[in-house]
Amino acid sequence: MIRAVRFVGDTLFVSLSDGREVILLMGRVEWLAWLAKASPQQRSKWSI
Repeated sequence: MIRAVRFVGDTLFVSLSDGREVILLMGRVEWLAWLAKASPQQRSKWSI
């Protein structure tokens, strides 16, 4: 289960309930490329 999501630059960090963290470079993941270009306000409305 996802516990938290945070953005640092063009990197997306997804913290999982079991302690693991998934790190995605949004510019390198085709289906997240739009999110790399999104404003902080647009990112705050995004959900998984």
